[in-house]
Amino acid sequence: MNAGILIVDASLPFIESMQNYLASTGEQITIQQAQSATDALTFLSESSPTVCLLNDNVSNNTSIDLLSILKKEHPSTVIIMLTDHQGEDLLQYSFKPGVHFSFNKTIDLNSIKETIMRML
Repeated sequence: MNAGILIVDASLPFIESMQNYLASTGEQITIQQAQSATDALTFLSESSPTVCLLNDNVSNNTSIDLLSILKKEHPSTVIIMLTDHQGEDLLQYSFKPGVHFSFNKTIDLNSIKETIMRML
């Protein structure tokens, strides 16, 4: 299986740990990274990921701006919103148009990985 994932998060340590975590599946997965909205937009102008892990707070722009671009220009991309919020604060991201799944990135790593593997 060769599928593309774009991880958009300002935290390089989180991106690297997510890349390592996904690599542990044994599947061949192409993972791209963007630490800012600008980097993500550059990648999106050249490619269409199967899955996008989008942090709710990215630099140079808001995740909502990126979400609308993804929804318009890459409608088949599965968008997983990542946040540090829990409970009702997390639920607000679940209802954003274009968001397929939302998870707390600090405690839901297994759920994130399982969801990604189902979507690829």
